[in-house]
Amino acid sequence: MSCQFATSLHSPDVLGEDEPLDSPRVRAAAGPGNALAYHAAYEFGGDSTAPPGGQTLLDANTAHLRTQRNLAVHDQHLTDLNAADSAAWNAGSWQGITSTTDTGTPHRIRDQLSVYARDGITEIVYQPTGPDIPGELERFIAIASDL
Repeated sequence: MSCQFATSLHSPDVLGEDEPLDSPRVRAAAGPGNALAYHAAYEFGGDSTAPPGGQTLLDANTAHLRTQRNLAVHDQHLTDLNAADSAAWNAGSWQGITSTTDTGTPHRIRDQLSVYARDGITEIVYQPTGPDIPGELERFIAIASDL
């Protein structure tokens, strides 16, 4: 009997040479995954004000009526940034993107995939986002096929 273990890559985005984390492309490709970490802290009782931009996100979310808040928090969930996520991004949430997602250089992502394989992970879930899904897939496949 074969046992497979799966993991999810957290919005991996392959960074270009010297590409800044706050670039529009990184925002589109990895921003939704970054926002997910903030959403999780908010929803599961973590300190959502601790990371960069966290207080801005909390203020924007709690400005909504309690009966509307859940819909507002999850607007654009994992596909784009909603108004609160955008405000947090502009307040610096992008600074933590390498901690909240698997975004990084090709070398960093390749190393992370190798760690997963070494730990017995045989499958991954990858959800590219942003306006250039084919490009995101091509960059990721180039790294993953080298393993």
